[in-house]
Amino acid sequence: MAFKKKFVYLTETDKDSIEEICRALRRSSSSRKNLFYIVANYGEFLEGSVFDSTSSDAKRYVDYLKGEVVAGRLQEKYCACLFFELRSFFDRLVAVDMVCDNPFGGYDNPFRFPDKLRSEDLPKLSDVDTLLGTCSDELECYVAVLLALRMGLTVSEIAVIEKKQFCLNEKDGDIYLKLWRWDNGEKRELFLYVPRDIVPHIKEQVLSTPEDYAHLFRSKKTKKTPTVRAMQLRLEKIQEGLDFSISFSQLRSLCLYLMLLEQIPVQDICRYAGIRGDWLTRYDEIPETLIADTSKYVNIRIL
Repeated sequence: MAFKKKFVYLTETDKDSIEEICRALRRSSSSRKNLFYIVANYGEFLEGSVFDSTSSDAKRYVDYLKGEVVAGRLQEKYCACLFFELRSFFDRLVAVDMVCDNPFGGYDNPFRFPDKLRSEDLPKLSDVDTLLGTCSDELECYVAVLLALRMGLTVSEIAVIEKKQFCLNEKDGDIYLKLWRWDNGEKRELFLYVPRDIVPHIKEQVLSTPEDYAHLFRSKKTKKTPTVRAMQLRLEKIQEGLDFSISFSQLRSLCLYLMLLEQIPVQDICRYAGIRGDWLTRYDEIPETLIADTSKYVNIRIL
């Protein structure tokens, strides 16, 4: 379903209202534009105002998307994104009393997510909680687990992080981590938001190493940066005696899955996690801002 440059059924009043909601839901101009187009195209499908949409209209639209998937004109994972974007948009309308009901609120997502993120392959949150408690006395491992769980970092990224990659944004007082990420087909340095609940643990880890040591972690044997395998073995050792085993890869996947459940646009997840987009839908436009603050919206906190 191609985006239209002009929307026949979009009035100026509706346009202003949709833009107002998009500004409330999306930080970057590109993300706001993507959401606007999705909502406006839904109005074109209805041939009327989206603010008059009913649950029957939503069902009709979902059935239309299903037909497009069957016909091979749309990918199922893209339709899942459209569904969640619209449901999030109408949730906001209900919250600000612009409509009475969410027409998409009565439906579960009818479309499958990419096979590489299957919920049955992810660790249980109760097991993750047990893991956090188990490794809380092992600071290095604990911080490494937090970076995978809360920021979706790979173990290869975690092992070689340098202290200078953590940056203070004086404008908002938040901490960001500078990393290379795929951005519109190219790699560039972006600043990833570091959730405030894990900042104290990172600071503690920094203070546990010599001031002149450049990296966040170091090998206990060589006092150089640990290898990926050493990081993995340390995590495995901590889990000895437990009736489950969680890997860094599973923690990262759980982080991304939680982002998807929060209805965060998949192009933002791709950009934040450094994914090229081979398994998540790529949008035509990528947000221009350098700050990728996706993880702050995931509603879990480390105590």
